[in-house]
Amino acid sequence: KPALEGPQDHVAATNAILRRRQDIMVKRLADIPGWSLTPPTGAFYAFPTIEFGVPDTEVVKELILDYGVVLVHGSGFGQKAGTEHVRIVFLPPEDVLDEAFNRIAAYSEKKLSR
Repeated sequence: KPALEGPQDHVAATNAILRRRQDIMVKRLADIPGWSLTPPTGAFYAFPTIEFGVPDTEVVKELILDYGVVLVHGSGFGQKAGTEHVRIVFLPPEDVLDEAFNRIAAYSEKKLSR
């Protein structure tokens, strides 16, 4: 009850922070070959499509082990067979997101050059 009846000024500030972080994710993924995204409309995560011709589990494993970026494979959420997605959470601070997307871009460049 106190959470609903108490001060609400933090809600607008938190929403603004999350919007900036979502905007970073949307822009950065749009600039990385092999990724496409429909922006989320009410969540702190997204499920971009990956287009590398390999299972989502392989992409996640390589990003974790070789690049230190943790994503979750979309197949763990019951995605439709034949589609490949990963789950990205955009809650980390902006500098952490920037570094993660730099690493994702490096991974993608290497993956697509094979």
